[in-house]
Amino acid sequence: MISKIKLKITGKNPDYFLHVLINNGINIDSFEKNKKSMTFIVGDRDYQKIKKIKTSYKIRIVKVYGFLYIKYLFKTYFSFIVSFFICLLLLLISSNFVFKIDIISSNSRLKKIILEDLKVRGIFKYSFKSSYTTRTKIIKEILEEENDTIEWLEIEEYGTKYIINVVERIKNKEENSCVPSNIVAKKDAIVLNIEASSGEVKTAINRGVKKGDILISGNIFNKDEIVETKCSIGRVFGEVWYQVYIDLPKHYHEENVTGKVEKRIGIEFLNYSSKSSFKTYKQKNIDIFNNKILPIRVFFTEYMETEVIDKNFTINNVDNYALDKATKKLENKLGKDDRILLKKILKKEEKDSRIIIGVFFKVYEDITKIEEIPEVLPDGE
Repeated sequence: MISKIKLKITGKNPDYFLHVLINNGINIDSFEKNKKSMTFIVGDRDYQKIKKIKTSYKIRIVKVYGFLYIKYLFKTYFSFIVSFFICLLLLLISSNFVFKIDIISSNSRLKKIILEDLKVRGIFKYSFKSSYTTRTKIIKEILEEENDTIEWLEIEEYGTKYIINVVERIKNKEENSCVPSNIVAKKDAIVLNIEASSGEVKTAINRGVKKGDILISGNIFNKDEIVETKCSIGRVFGEVWYQVYIDLPKHYHEENVTGKVEKRIGIEFLNYSSKSSFKTYKQKNIDIFNNKILPIRVFFTEYMETEVIDKNFTINNVDNYALDKATKKLENKLGKDDRILLKKILKKEEKDSRIIIGVFFKVYEDITKIEEIPEVLPDGE
C-alpha cells in the first residue's frame, strides 16, 4: 500500500520553492498553484526530504493516503480501538455462555424435571453453549427417559438464552369414563387388522368397508334385542388408496433449510470476511459496529445450512425423484402407525416446460373413528 501526502506550501514566491524541490530530486504529482500558495502530492520519502529543507515557507499537510492514513487513524483513535477490541473479545467470550434458560410450561413440577435433566447433560445457567448436534442428542435422551411425562421437546437458542418448548404427555382417560360408542370406518378401505378390547366386532379381515360402516359396535345384542350398551375400545387398520400428483419443472432448483444453525459474531476487515463451516447456507446479519471511516464491520450473524438440489428432468429419468417426493408428501399426512404398502407411477405427461407425474399408493392405515351412541329415551319423555 503506497503512502502519499498532499501538501500546501504558502509564501511570497511559490515558484521559487518549486524550483528548490525539483533541484532536490523530489517527484511531484497533482500540482496546483496560485500567487501565494501551491498544493501537490508527494511520496512519504520525498516528504521526509522536504522536512529537511530550511525555508521560511509554511508547509502544511492537507491529506494523507495509503498506509500513513491508517497509521494516522490508529494513532488518533488508539484508545477507542483498544477499548473496542477489548469489548469485542468480552462479547465473543460471553456469547458462548448460556445466561438464561426459559421453559415454556405451566407445570412447575415438569419444569424442575427438565432443568435437572438438562443439568445432568451439561446445560445449565452460565454453562458453555452446546452445538446443534449435541442439543439434538440431549433432546432424544430426555424424551426417552421421560417418555411417560413428555410428548415433545425443543431447545431453541436466542443469543445467550435457551428457550425450552415442551409438550406434556396427556395420559388416556380411564376406561370407566368412556361414553357408549361405536367404532366406525373413517374412509373406504379393505380391513387388514382388528384390535378390540371392548364392544362387538362387526367386520372381518379382508372385507371391504365403506366410510361410516360400524366396525366395532357398542350395542351388545341377544338375538335382535340390545341387552347392553358400552364404550367400544379398539382399533381397525385397513388398506387405503391414494393418488398423489407431482408437478416438476424440467429444470428443477430447490434450496431447503436443513434446521442446522450457527450463531456467532462476524467480522469484515479489508478483504477478510467471516464465513460459515456449512457448504451452502442462508445468512441473516444484524450490525453491531459499522463505520465508514474505519475499514471494519462487526455484526451478529446467523448461518442457516441449506441443501441445494439442481436437476434436469426428462420423462425418462424422473421416476425415482417423483416417487421420493410423492412419498414424503403422503407421509406428512399419515399417522405414526400407518405405513405404505405399495407405490407405483400410473402416468407421466409433459406440459410445456413441466412434467406431471401421478403416483398410486396402497397404505396400511388406522381407519378408526369413534362415534358416540345417542341415548334413547323411554317413550313419553
